[in-house]
Amino acid sequence: YGLDLTFERYFDNDYYFLFSGSVFNSEYKTEALDWRDSRFAGNYTFNAVAGKDFILSNRNGKKKMLTISLKGMVLGGKRYTGVLLNESIAAGEGVYDTENPFGIKGANVFMMNLAATYRIDKKNVAHEFKLDVQNVTNSQAALGEYYNESTQVIEYWYQWEIFPVVSYKLYF
Repeated sequence: YGLDLTFERYFDNDYYFLFSGSVFNSEYKTEALDWRDSRFAGNYTFNAVAGKDFILSNRNGKKKMLTISLKGMVLGGKRYTGVLLNESIAAGEGVYDTENPFGIKGANVFMMNLAATYRIDKKNVAHEFKLDVQNVTNSQAALGEYYNESTQVIEYWYQWEIFPVVSYKLYF
């Protein structure tokens, strides 16, 4: 159960934006009829998306345009089941706390993507060159844990590091 709100400006005058937010809870009932947080009990999600087109030239049936877009999100951390270190060392593999499933809330996640697109429109064809830098702030939230058998310690896995994506599209 939860509440969602969205505020949006459709594309007009060469720009757009959208803000949305959700506040929620996600639970499940055990066989013993107890209510527990589910894997998805992050409790909130907030998103923002915006973009602006800049027309660089428009003559002789050839239009050149630069688009800058930004996307950001803040997510409440998902829940996960913790590792029992002493039991894992004794077993030689990861042993999870099944008595407390999804008992640990992961770190909150922040991510921002920034993209620049250069587009050339001609009569029968369009070319698009794009640089999309995902997680431009290089945020590193711990999302879960696992047992490392080699070092016999609990380690964490993190969200993706900064990740640039270069693309070319041909429309015809």
